[in-house]
Amino acid sequence: IHYVLSVLNELGEDTTPIGEETQLIDRIRSIMNSIASFPDETILSFKMAERKQFICCMNLYSELLYLYHLTAETKKLFEVTLTMVQLTMKNGLTVYSPASFANFGLAAVAVGNYELGYRLGSLALKLSQRINAAESASNIMAVVKWFIAWAFEPLQSISESLEIGYNLGNQTGDVYSAIMNKNFSFSAMFLSGKNLVFVRNQTAAFIKELRRRKQEWCVNALAITHSISSALIEGLGVPWSIENEDTISAQGKKRNNKALLLNYRCHQLMKALFFRLDDKIRSTACILDELTLTEAPLRPTFIVAVFFEGLACYRMERKSRDKKWMTRGGTALSFIKTIGQSSPWNFENKMFLLEAEKMYTIGAFQQSKELYEKAILSAKTHKFIHEEALSHELAGFMHLENQMPREAVEYFAEAVSCYTNWGALALANQLDSVANKARGALVTNSLQPNDHNSNFQFS
Repeated sequence: IHYVLSVLNELGEDTTPIGEETQLIDRIRSIMNSIASFPDETILSFKMAERKQFICCMNLYSELLYLYHLTAETKKLFEVTLTMVQLTMKNGLTVYSPASFANFGLAAVAVGNYELGYRLGSLALKLSQRINAAESASNIMAVVKWFIAWAFEPLQSISESLEIGYNLGNQTGDVYSAIMNKNFSFSAMFLSGKNLVFVRNQTAAFIKELRRRKQEWCVNALAITHSISSALIEGLGVPWSIENEDTISAQGKKRNNKALLLNYRCHQLMKALFFRLDDKIRSTACILDELTLTEAPLRPTFIVAVFFEGLACYRMERKSRDKKWMTRGGTALSFIKTIGQSSPWNFENKMFLLEAEKMYTIGAFQQSKELYEKAILSAKTHKFIHEEALSHELAGFMHLENQMPREAVEYFAEAVSCYTNWGALALANQLDSVANKARGALVTNSLQPNDHNSNFQFS
């Protein structure tokens, strides 16, 4: 990084940091307003630049983009992409311009303008094809589809696009971007409810291939996806076959890889909620706080983890009656509502389920019932089978804990079916044992029709 900056300085470029974060945000918004007035057709019709020094500078800035993605220094990444966009608008196109628009789309998303961010990302993909910027095509696909497209495109199709990005990287020799596309694709598969056996087996095979090629740098991120898939299939007692959890955490801290550490904690929280590990929830339900502290750009894993954090907080509020959990659950719900406005496909069911849990927690049982049904229908419609299962499960516990075992058993049966189809056999077995207890209690109650004081505490 220092070498690239020194060469840019020798070429007369001002690489002085912008300064305070508020100044950077103001700059981003100013350039956003300027670009918004340019139709896509105008930018696509820009001529290719010929001045060699300008092309050389854009090449060097593009190297910085790669490096700042690696180090997760988002503020510096945005400073560079701002400069590249301004230079492009002033001097014309280079093969590095599509990457600048893709990353500026990422900056637009970071300040809350999802629509412009998606427009710029889509523009970057079109521009890459128009000027035949094949060398950066894979990188652009990773940036646009993983960091931007979640606001408008189904997660299921994002996974497919990232597979295309992987193939593009292999074809052009961009090994780094190819591997990142593959890693993001596996994450999208997991988050969208792809069969867990497929995800586990494919991540294991890819990790084995990376190690054969001595490309270890992305193994930890892939091992996280492999680990949670294995746990949901076989249970928490299954030893790690790819990488040890403590090793991943230690390596993330050693490299100061904030994105990896946050990704790791996100999956730990998901696992804790699925297996109802309250002590683990207490130590991991802080994703929103960490998102504020880290510079890592927003991505589907982080957003879904906030959804899980909200569910975990409402659970802990009902158990502890500590109002801090209610407050944090409300913050998570507000976050998902804001995010979900742009993509009902990806987030509508999550919003409904958080609303249902909130209503249940405050004692509004009729409203919670209606919202659980909306969450179930939305998850089914949008093909999130794992979240359909979770919605059935939580609705079942609400009914069970409110002395309605017959309805609870019906919800549990649907949840077990969905978990089984997802491949989460450990969760299906865990819940089936709860359902069996509820069935037993139901039979006992039917033999004692005058006893209305039975308590069901199976969660």
